[in-house]
Amino acid sequence: MNTQNGSSDHSKKVLPSDALYDEASLVVLAGNPAISDEEQERLAATGSSAVYEALAANPCLNTVQQHFLSLNGSLEVKCKLAKNPSLALSIQWMFANGNTSEIWDALAANPNLDQVCQPMLIQDSRGRWRSDLLIPLANNPALTEDMQLVISNSVNMSVMASLAKNPALSKSLMVLMSNCGLREILIGLACNINLPEYLQAKLVSSGNAEVLENFVRTRLSQFRR
Repeated sequence: MNTQNGSSDHSKKVLPSDALYDEASLVVLAGNPAISDEEQERLAATGSSAVYEALAANPCLNTVQQHFLSLNGSLEVKCKLAKNPSLALSIQWMFANGNTSEIWDALAANPNLDQVCQPMLIQDSRGRWRSDLLIPLANNPALTEDMQLVISNSVNMSVMASLAKNPALSKSLMVLMSNCGLREILIGLACNINLPEYLQAKLVSSGNAEVLENFVRTRLSQFRR
């Protein structure tokens, strides 16, 4: 049911038309990528946490229900929503401006993380690093080149190795990392599926057995797909 201003009214607990479904069936329906707006509204009115979690993870979830779950869902539901690649920018900004570390962790892994939210997750309002978020951000293909450069200044080798694996890593950073001589970073580059051929040849000729092993494993994995 819609209110006069067009927003969704969840005050009445209304099940989908096939109300004989058990909760497990409703969860399956909530995760269906072809679910209609009407079905989404009815499922959001069930009040079921399990249904909410399935809805929150559904990439076709409309903005109205996203806003409803962002305000009324449990922490687990909000974390599922934060990872949703279709999450509205306004909700991304709200989550990034919040103070819940679990939601930040989930948002940092969102493959469509907005570029405005990225610096908010990398550093707090006082300019201090949020070190626990750097690895999921370094792994995120949505990370902009500017933010890649910022993260590349980290002294944490795990962060740098994760950044080296990122398929969206800029070519200039790939070249810079290939010249660093650090084993962990070179192994990360060897696992990067978008490494240019001239850098592939450079790694193969490096003589490092671990680098070569990871390079071969990554390429075989690509071939099998």
